[in-house]
Amino acid sequence: MSATSAYITDRDRAEFTRTAVEAASVARGDFDALTKLATDALSAPVALISLVEADQQCFVGATGLGAPWDELRATPLSHSFCQHVVSDGEPLFVEDARQHPRVQDNMAVTELSVIAYAGIPLILASGQRVGSFCAIDTQPRSWNEKEIALLKHFARLAVTSLNCHV
Repeated sequence: MSATSAYITDRDRAEFTRTAVEAASVARGDFDALTKLATDALSAPVALISLVEADQQCFVGATGLGAPWDELRATPLSHSFCQHVVSDGEPLFVEDARQHPRVQDNMAVTELSVIAYAGIPLILASGQRVGSFCAIDTQPRSWNEKEIALLKHFARLAVTSLNCHV
């Protein structure tokens, strides 16, 4: 098992994240509003607050997803870039996923048209890395310093709210 998989599937972390997903459901409208604000501010078609469980990622906040993902509000980890943000505890910026060695074979590239990705880890007060606040584009894109700074602010707002609900 890889280091990425070991962290993501750690029993304590997975249980904590499952609880966070359930608790965050009460703030879904607020989280959706935050992702809508992010898509507007970043001129990106998609923004997500993704909490990564042992076998899937759940979108507790989402703007811009197409069917069927907009109703499912989850994908298997085979469709997740956010799992790398969680396992590493570091931001991930991808200009063109089709050429990025870490994610080029990810199913999100072909099935969700994820080409450019910028994700910031969501680290709760407990120290648990539970997810990512991310922006996605369907075209290649270089994320500039202003966009990255905005995304970090959005992630801090999401963490503050998650800490209140967990």
